[in-house]
Amino acid sequence: MVSRRITFRIHRAWPIVFLLLLLTSGCTLSRRWWYNAPDYNDQFRFPAISIPPAANTWTWPEAEDLQALGAMRVVKPILSLETCSLEERLEDSPTLAFLVIRNDSILYEYYAPGAGPRSSMTSFSVAKTFIGYLVGVGLEEGWIRSLQDSVQHYLPDFGRTDVTLEHLMNNTSGITCPPDGWVYYTRHLDRLPSRVSDSRCDPAKQWRYENAGTQLLGMILETASGESLEDLLATRLWQRIGTEYPMRWTEDGNGMPRAFCCMNATARDFARFGRLMLHMGNWNGEQLVPRDFLEEAAQGSSADGQFIRYKYQQWLEHPEAGVYFANGLYGQYLYCYPPKNVLIVRFAREGAHVHAIWSELMSMVIEQL
Repeated sequence: MVSRRITFRIHRAWPIVFLLLLLTSGCTLSRRWWYNAPDYNDQFRFPAISIPPAANTWTWPEAEDLQALGAMRVVKPILSLETCSLEERLEDSPTLAFLVIRNDSILYEYYAPGAGPRSSMTSFSVAKTFIGYLVGVGLEEGWIRSLQDSVQHYLPDFGRTDVTLEHLMNNTSGITCPPDGWVYYTRHLDRLPSRVSDSRCDPAKQWRYENAGTQLLGMILETASGESLEDLLATRLWQRIGTEYPMRWTEDGNGMPRAFCCMNATARDFARFGRLMLHMGNWNGEQLVPRDFLEEAAQGSSADGQFIRYKYQQWLEHPEAGVYFANGLYGQYLYCYPPKNVLIVRFAREGAHVHAIWSELMSMVIEQL
């Protein structure tokens, strides 16, 4: 009778024991189960590398009244014919920060209750555009020879010779990647090259958005330059654009930054990078990223399996007009509209992000400037 009771108790307890072992093992599966889907608060949960700001802060010129533009009339979302003020539209959304900048001056600045100019905003995939820019820097400085270089030239553990840097930059590599959940939660990003060698299709045949491709680019940047990815970001970009506060870049738990996401900084500091984007890599007369590289990045193509609205880790709104933006999960934007020299910055924590809704709103704002 005693043995039967003990067996019964063990059978009832084993799920709890299993979960405790899972959570204490540090494995990717346990982290994914515990944290579930990527979340805005992940910036505070995971270990991060601190990247110091610029020695000298570049100060934003500002409109006399940073709230006046909030009275602008815009259409309510989802096929509505009703209008409301821009501020009301933002208040009724999960928007955390929304900045409108024209001719390098902040015309409007909105923050949700509890947020402000010093609040940390998380980038999610806005980070991919930073990586694309660093590839341009590598080409200019010569430690990356060409976008036609084989990935295997830089990462010997990568098992294919026919995949190039350009394929990774344009998401046309054709490789079979681990699930994005593994890439996001693993503590072993260093193992990635050996896990993506299988072929889904030949390179330059099909576009597929993948986090793993950008992470490989980050590893290539380190190998080619001989510098850490965080040092490259700091010395080539972050400290060169007058940033005011440190950036916190989450890493895998073993010191490797998540190249594909998860840079955390203030909205105004992210806007400084947006200003660099808007000016085609030029910061106050100094060309930090090659202009010809960025001009090519702003022109979409459907050749070789490419998606016409994506080029070199950057999204294109109107490829023919050179309108481009960095975009992140849950509605993060650095939206550049060169015809009017306008930059719109948005950070949010949406559960389901629909680009068309915010593209429409930003178009309405730009039309009225």
